[in-house]
Parts: sequence; structure tokens; C-alpha cells
Amino acid sequence: MRERQLELDCVRGLALSLMVLSHSAVMYAVSMLKAPGEAATVLWALGETAPAWFFFAFGMTFDRLLAKPPGVIFYRLRLFFYLAVVHNALVGRPVQVDFLAFLWLAQVVLLAVERWLHPRNVHYVLAWCALIVSMLAYPHAYWDRWFRHIVPGFFPLLPWGLFVVGGLLYQRFRGTRRLWPAGALLVVLSLAVAAVQPWLQWGSWRFNKLVLTAPYVMLLTGSAVLLLETVRLRPSLYLRLPVVPWLFELFSLNLLLGTVLHYLPLYAFHSFEYAWVPTEVLRVNHRLGVVLVTLASLVLLPLGIRAARWVWERLGPRRALIPEEIVGITGLLLGLLLWRMRQESLAEPGAEIIHIRAAYAFLFVPILARMALGMGEERKES
Repeated sequence: MRERQLELDCVRGLALSLMVLSHSAVMYAVSMLKAPGEAATVLWALGETAPAWFFFAFGMTFDRLLAKPPGVIFYRLRLFFYLAVVHNALVGRPVQVDFLAFLWLAQVVLLAVERWLHPRNVHYVLAWCALIVSMLAYPHAYWDRWFRHIVPGFFPLLPWGLFVVGGLLYQRFRGTRRLWPAGALLVVLSLAVAAVQPWLQWGSWRFNKLVLTAPYVMLLTGSAVLLLETVRLRPSLYLRLPVVPWLFELFSLNLLLGTVLHYLPLYAFHSFEYAWVPTEVLRVNHRLGVVLVTLASLVLLPLGIRAARWVWERLGPRRALIPEEIVGITGLLLGLLLWRMRQESLAEPGAEIIHIRAAYAFLFVPILARMALGMGEERKES
């Protein structure tokens, strides 16, 4: 049995926790029919770094996928494709590079590069550095805009793929050398570039996530390396934290399932708060509301993961009665229907969409959870 890698548990658990943090804060603000307050805005900005941590963690695990037999790799890519398309329906439209679609595309591209080009680690390092330099030298959003023209979406393959390559390189180098100087250098360079940006007025040199910039990539990549090197070289500091190591290990072992299930309390809270605001105090004291909703989501998510696993294990052979393709098609059709209903409701002034939010929470999210659980059942290659 493979020994647990604390750094991987840490980065995965942190990524999922930051995603909950971001979405909980904004969802609460929306459900209170208010603009996000200071607390929600700060939590949202912090939580919005979650994709970078997710993609870095994916890069760390890529070699595990690469080592699997071709039949198993194709099977997993096929299931992940269904899940990504259904997730796209959840967040907007089926043809776009959103969070899970980016992960699927990154897997396909990296597998093709490894199988056909056989690059060495130094090639990845040079390509990473060259793209960072080009992002600093070219006009703002050059690569971002170029790749969005091919397939629209929040996460174009480049430059977001830099986080994946960063995680891949960290995992390959971690056992041979201390990497914290590289992490510190990236953080210092990112801060230096951002510091001179106001004088240069060059858009490519500022921190920006929505249209990804080089300082943002360097800062978060360097921060990830520094954090993970601290955990690797001083594991006792991490293991002495209360609750965190247990929670992060649970999230790491169930990352895909947790990513899907974290929508359940969000949509459920949104539905309930439209119908019944808990207390007037939560309307007045915005910070208290944001904190309580975020903590409730972080408490409910582990319970949801345990419950889903409990049901899945007790279904036994019966869970294979419905093929993954049927589940995926059902989820896609339901997602498109709910998305269309939501668009029509939003077009009507004063319309409430509590029934649509409830359908997302109690119909659509379970379908996604079923697909995520199916992804964990690795088929043996015949």
C-alpha cells in the first residue's frame, strides 16, 4: 500500500477548503439579497486561489496516471469526460473549459506530450520559464485570449496549465533536493514585478486571476512550493495542528467526490434562506453570517462524504446496474433543463428561483456525486 504523502494531502485539502470558503461567502451574500460585504469579499478573494492549488495538486499526481495500463487510462478519461461535461451544465453551458473540463483537457494534453515527445524534466522547466517571460513581455491577456478563441471558458489551457506543470515538477524533484529556495525566489520575483507595475502601467505585470498574469502564477506557485516544503521538511508542525491533518486527508482521499458534494450545502442554504432567513441578526451582522455559513459548509462536507461512501459501499454489485454513460446523459439533460429554467426565471423581474436551487441541490448534485463515486471504481484491464 502506498504511503500517504503529507504534502499532497495538505495541498488537496487546502484547495477544497478554499473552494468552500469562496463559494460559501458569495452564496450567503447573494441569498441575503445584498452585495458582498467586506468579510465576504475578503473570503472570496482568498478562496478564489483554490483552482491554482487544485491544478498544482493534479500535476503532483499525474505520474500515477501515466503509470497505469493504457486500457485503464482510456477508461478513466472517458468517465472523467462525462463528469466534466455534466459539471459544465451545472455552471453554465456544456461546451466550455470550466474547472473539471480543464482537468480533463490537461490530462489528455500531458498524456499526449509524454507518449509522443518524451520530454525530460529540463524541457518542462525551460517551457515554464519561457511562457512566464512571454506573459510578462506580451500585452495583457495575450495567451489567455488566444486559447479562449479556441474553446471559451474560465480556465484556458494556457496559461492555467502552468500550475499543472509546476506541480508535476515539484513531485519529480521533491525527493532529490530542497526546493524552498525556488519557491522563495518565485514569491520575491512576483512581488517585485507587481511593485513596479504602477510606474510602468503594463497590464501584464499586475496580479490578476480572471485574466491570468505571470505575477499571479509565480506568487501562487512559489507559495505552494514553500508550504509543501515546510510540510515535507517539518511534518511534525503540520501533524500537530488540531483537526486539520484528519480533515485534509479525508478531503484528499475523496477529492473529486468532495468537489461535487460541496455544492450540496451551498444550494441547500441558498434555497432555505430564500424561504426562511434564520434570524434578522444574520442580515444585520454580515460578518457573522458569512462565518457561520462557511463553518457549516466545512462541517457538512465531511459528513456528506462519509454518507455517500457508506451508501456506495452498501449498494455492492447493484451500483453497476446503471452504466456510467446513462448516468452522464441523464445528468447532462437535467443540467441543461435546469439551466434553461434558471435563465427564464432570471429574465422575470422579482422572480424567485428557490425551486430551481432546490432541484440543483437534491437532484443534480447527487447525479454528479454518483459519477464521482464511479470514477473511483478503477476497472481492471483485461
